[in-house]
Amino acid sequence: MSVPPSDGSPADAIAHQGERALPAELETGTLIDLLPAIVYVADTGVEGAWHYISSGAEAITGFTPEQWMGDIGLWARQVHPDDRAQVFGREENLVEPATPDEYRIRHRDGSTVWVRDEAVLLTDAHGRERWHGVMLDITDRKLAELELERRAAQQAAVARLGERALEGTDVARLMHDSLEDAARILGVEMGAVLAHGADDGELVLRAGLGLPLVKSFVELHGGRVRVDSAIGRGTTVTCDFPIDQAAHRNAAE
Repeated sequence: MSVPPSDGSPADAIAHQGERALPAELETGTLIDLLPAIVYVADTGVEGAWHYISSGAEAITGFTPEQWMGDIGLWARQVHPDDRAQVFGREENLVEPATPDEYRIRHRDGSTVWVRDEAVLLTDAHGRERWHGVMLDITDRKLAELELERRAAQQAAVARLGERALEGTDVARLMHDSLEDAARILGVEMGAVLAHGADDGELVLRAGLGLPLVKSFVELHGGRVRVDSAIGRGTTVTCDFPIDQAAHRNAAE
């Protein structure tokens, strides 16, 4: 087997471990298990078998090394559904195999873990290609990046709304646009701006996204939606909620 010069990456270090022999008194497996990472050897392909995985797997994913090696489909099932097309496509086609990949894995407890997966393909004495790689938990870094992106988007949205307000855009349009921006930034499909009526305390819908869902939400809580529209005056949607929510729940039961 011919091994290229080292580039200093974690996966490359594995490929060159035979060139830098450890002292006989040191146990390689013990040292690897102390690393805050997952070191592994696996066959290629989405359903490839795992031949070795370090103890770091349990700390990062919640699954023991024995579970990983005993269940060929475990990795494929735990990759986040939104990342599978990209990750599985690279795996099956060996697209840029030396390039690290970053994707999400579902922890055994249901939470999401971001990992950086870096591996090299090595051919053994029997001509079999296997991944020798390292997975690092990069969840904190990813969450920090997403928070910075969210704050930047918020600042840009406020700046746009400020400019439009100075241009004389009417308040109803501004409320609708601000609601759209908020929904986009938060990644939600519905939302509403509600105001208390001055006299009767009714909740008046001033702006809304996904109104069919709003209607379902209001009716779920025993309320009703009223829509009043007139040419030249626009449309008013009013949501009425019962004051005694407990009575409504009892009646529904």
